[in-house]
Formats: sequence, structure tokens, C-alpha cells
Amino acid sequence: MLRAIYRISLWLRRLVLAALLAGVVAFGPALWVEATCVARPGAPDGFASALPAASRRAEGRTYSGFARAYVQTAHEDYARILEAGDPHDYAVLPAVAGFWQALCPLAARASALGEFDAAARREAYGIGARFTAGMLLRAAYEETVGRLATMARGPERAALDDVVAGQAAARAEFLRDLPWHQYSYGADADALIAANAGTPRDWERTVALNIGYRAQAALAWAARRALPGDGIEPLTLRMVVSGVAPEDLAGVEGVTVIGPLAQGVEVEVPRLQGLAQALTALAETGADFAEIAGNDDILIAIDAPGEALPDALYAYPRQGSDSRRNLIAAKVPELAARLRDLPASGATLAAAIGY
Repeated sequence: MLRAIYRISLWLRRLVLAALLAGVVAFGPALWVEATCVARPGAPDGFASALPAASRRAEGRTYSGFARAYVQTAHEDYARILEAGDPHDYAVLPAVAGFWQALCPLAARASALGEFDAAARREAYGIGARFTAGMLLRAAYEETVGRLATMARGPERAALDDVVAGQAAARAEFLRDLPWHQYSYGADADALIAANAGTPRDWERTVALNIGYRAQAALAWAARRALPGDGIEPLTLRMVVSGVAPEDLAGVEGVTVIGPLAQGVEVEVPRLQGLAQALTALAETGADFAEIAGNDDILIAIDAPGEALPDALYAYPRQGSDSRRNLIAAKVPELAARLRDLPASGATLAAAIGY
């Protein structure tokens, strides 16, 4: 009896220790950001928006919204690695470290605006903790059992290697515009079972990834019920452009003219991935930007070859690519001129973050 009690207490201590270790790994970086990066609110910049209050977004979201954009980029990089490689080829530790290193200066800017509030903190730190834990669990498996399975498989890819690569690309595309908890992980799990060709590698992929997909499906189900409106935000926003007449904007894809304002023309454009495309198209027509969703500041992501751009707040190499992603804080009235200069340097606007 005493031996049984001792064994139970030993396992309980181990579980508590494991839980504490997991908490430190997942939330320790958030404590570091909170202690070293968050700044005191500064004075407002005095910018006055011409848009109605319903069309404005908090300016701090262009910085705190980086968390979701980074995870989406990580999914793109992972999918690119899987096109011709294996999961263990993806460098997990640099990806995790890059998230928290980039969040530091962005949290500082958001908090200086007085808009890194409790909700923004929960979102950024929650995304970071989930990303950190998920990536480290993936690495722990793929660098051990997964790597052994690929060694036993040999150089020729199994059927499910290609299926998994396609699923990774589909998830990355989905996350461009919709939150992770709207994705159908259960459908991916079913697809693995249906495509299993019976090889040892196929069975290893089926079992291991089914466990992961079913766990994510359960978490997504809980998140959809916990968030108002299933956590889906409006897919468009309003902005003001100048230097062009309303009729000049009629042919710009994705742009809807609302009407003239004293500062220019009010238009409605897509959010998220569609916003980068709309900004590029508007700049090519000769339009300048007066404000975006009530703000004169924006965080943009520019993918460019070579070293980091001089004014990047943070830059990191894209895995599976020769480009480097540069996170740049730009003034909205100066944005169009910068976008028109990008093609000459081989750079592209990858995202307008947080809008």
C-alpha cells in the first residue's frame, strides 16, 4: 500500500514538473516581452481621421496583429519545405525564436500608442504560446520517430508525403484570410486515411498526423464557441486615397469607390492578404494614400533578396526561399511612393499587417 502511494506521488510530482516546464517554455517568452519590451504610452500624434468612427481600427493593431501574420508566414515556409523535402528539414528553433524577437519591438510600438491592452496581449501572447508549443512538439516527433521513418522509407517519397505537403499548402492559403480555428482539420485527418497506400511511411504519417489533426480539431471547436461571431472579422476596410479621380479607380480590382472627401476619395478594399494586393494596384495607378482605416501609420512586410533593409524593425530569412522578410513601420502618406520603387529592387509587398 505504501509503495503504491509512493509511486502515485512520484508520478504526480513528475506531472507537476512537466506542467511547470511546459508553462515556462510556452509562456516564458511572453514574460520576457512584457518585462523588457513593453513601453509606457506616449503622447498622441494628433492625426485626425476623415473617416467615420465605424470605419476606423485601432492603430496599435498594425503592430500587435503581427502575431497572426508571422504564424501564417511560418505555415507558408513549412509548406514550401515539404514540396520537395521532409518535415525535419524545417528549422523549428529559428522560427520560434524569430516570433518572440520580432514581437519585442512591435509590442514596444503598440504599447507606446497606448493600444497594447489586455485583449491585444491575450491575442499576441496566446498565438505565440500556441505556436511555440505546437512547433516544439512537432520538432520533438519529427526529429526522432519522423526522421527514423524517412530513413527507413528511403529517398523515394511515400504517397502521404505528397498529400501532407498539399495539406500544408492549403492551410497556409486558408490562413491568409481566415483564422486557424475555422480550418477543417478533421477533413485533413480523413484524407490521410483515404490516401494511405499501406507502406510503413504511410502508416506512420496516418497515425501520427491523425493524432495531431484530431487534437487541433478539438481545440478549434472550443475556440469557435468561445469567440464572438466565431472569431471572424470583417473582410474589408475603408481608406482614403488622393491624387486620382473616382473614375480612375473604377477598373482597379478589389477596390470599391464610396465617394469623395475633402482629403481625397474614400474607397473600400479587402483586408489581410487582399489589402497588400490592393495597395500595390492603387499605387500603380498613381494614387497616394491619405489614411488607412483611420490611421496614418502601418506595419508592412516586404520580401526582398539579400540583407535586411536599413529601416526594418526586424528581418528574418524565409525558409525554402532566397528572400528575407522585412517588417517596416511606414507612414501612410509615404507608402505609395515606396511601393512604386519596390520592383526596381526586386522586392515585393508581402503584407500590410494588422488591417
